[in-house]
Amino acid sequence: MLADARNASGSLDGRFNNAYAAGHHFLTAALKMKGYRPTEGQGGRSVLYQLVDQLVPGAAGSQHLLQRVHELRNREEYDDPMQLTDSLVTDVIAAVHNVGEEANIQWKAYSKSHK
Repeated sequence: MLADARNASGSLDGRFNNAYAAGHHFLTAALKMKGYRPTEGQGGRSVLYQLVDQLVPGAAGSQHLLQRVHELRNREEYDDPMQLTDSLVTDVIAAVHNVGEEANIQWKAYSKSHK
């Protein structure tokens, strides 16, 4: 998903959606490695984006942007069309990359301790 988000030949909307989905997957994995399960239904994604600092501390600088993007995505989903820019999509990709790197580091430590 993140590789598709980085593909500059894709539409901004498609690249954004791929980056957003990758971020969700990375955060879900980090949550599960800490022994928790994401909530089903409304509000589950919001909780993930509120916990970036706790789930992947090395990517804590990404929390504000990811929360803002999540709110924009929700508004688009239910009310207003989102005005995507190349700059915003690039920033989201970079933030999700940081989250993914931290989740990967956690995975390596987790898998060693759970052999």
